[in-house]
Amino acid sequence: MSKYEICVIGGLGRIGFPLALMFADSGFSVSIYDVDKDRAMEFYHGTIDVREKDLQEIYERVSVGVYTEEIPLSRIYMLCIGTELDKFSVPRTSLIDFVKENKNTLSEGLVVIRSTLYPGATKVISDILGTDVAYCPERVAEGKSFQEIPGLPQIVGVYSHNVCQRLKTVFGSICEEVVCSSPEEAEFAKLFCNAYRYIHFSIANEFYQICEDANVNFAIVRSLMRNNYPRAETFPDAGFVGGYCLRKDTLQLTSSSLGGVAAKVNEGLADFLVNSLGELSGVKVGLLGMAFKPNSSDTRDSLSFRVKKLCELRGAIVSCYDPIVGDPRYLDKQGVFESDIVIVCTMHHSFGEDILRLRNKGKKVVIAGARTK
Repeated sequence: MSKYEICVIGGLGRIGFPLALMFADSGFSVSIYDVDKDRAMEFYHGTIDVREKDLQEIYERVSVGVYTEEIPLSRIYMLCIGTELDKFSVPRTSLIDFVKENKNTLSEGLVVIRSTLYPGATKVISDILGTDVAYCPERVAEGKSFQEIPGLPQIVGVYSHNVCQRLKTVFGSICEEVVCSSPEEAEFAKLFCNAYRYIHFSIANEFYQICEDANVNFAIVRSLMRNNYPRAETFPDAGFVGGYCLRKDTLQLTSSSLGGVAAKVNEGLADFLVNSLGELSGVKVGLLGMAFKPNSSDTRDSLSFRVKKLCELRGAIVSCYDPIVGDPRYLDKQGVFESDIVIVCTMHHSFGEDILRLRNKGKKVVIAGARTK
């Protein structure tokens, strides 16, 4: 007999934890399974580091069981396990391996996959378990789960009408709209969405580099393009593109030649910026921001680290400062302020005054995606 209605597997992470709290807050009996025992202790002490508006309020009013040894019996298992690429940019099989290792338990309930999957993976997992599996991708921006999940349509990729109706009731408790499709359509919808954004950003970064080579101000060009011209109003600004999903999901579309070009352009922006600085041997270089995007503590696939490595390879002495990431290795604010050149890799809101102070001291401050000449 199932002890819980829903078990969120990988439920102490950035995706799973807010989801578990939302279902618990909607009246479901919810458990979390996560092998990270340190995170489990943080959960019990109320110190878990998930930056979400309204999280603490919900956390304090709901009851959720946390397990680190065995997956508790549940009617629905929601898998929020990160999927990664290997060094050849091929998806790792960690999620499928997990399903194989826990087949006996998972096959007792309905498995709902939230993690990004490469095309066809839902079918593979369904065949392993010998039962229906649903693919219901998460599509929220980090830190905005409680704001975006209720308002965004939840895609439910299923093989049967009965599972569709069941999950419409489950997800309908936390969001306004549930749309059913086949698992394959849902897989491509998630991958295409992130690939579209990654390619979109690469166009801006390519145009930015063209403008820099021509000694033309890209910011002015972009403003002229967008000014009272609806067809260009969504054209993005230039800048570093990192994070856990965009590049990874784009490269999972192995037949996409555009995806490979976009990765070359977006990652090449770091090289372009460092090359614009000239001779760096013995030069003190400070980096502001190590997270992949402003006001986030997430450093996964952050191009700040590419900049750091490129500067070091050219003989620079590099100091890093990011108060939001909080890693002791990246808290050398004094070193950054004593640098000859400061590169703003990630524009945290708190950096505004720091940049002004640096410029007032006569320091050369370079902002990723801004003029370098």
